[in-house]
Amino acid sequence: MVNPKKPNGGRSSREYILTIDMAKELSMVENNEQGRVARRYFINCEKALR
Repeated sequence: MVNPKKPNGGRSSREYILTIDMAKELSMVENNEQGRVARRYFINCEKALR
């Protein structure tokens, strides 16, 4: 699902709705700080469920 927005004459943005599996997949290939944060989050969630 894509939701285009146009904030106050600025650049358009889009919001995406992802499944947990897709979010995990993207965080595994993202080579930046946000990807590392997401990976740690999913790892901690999985540890909590064990």
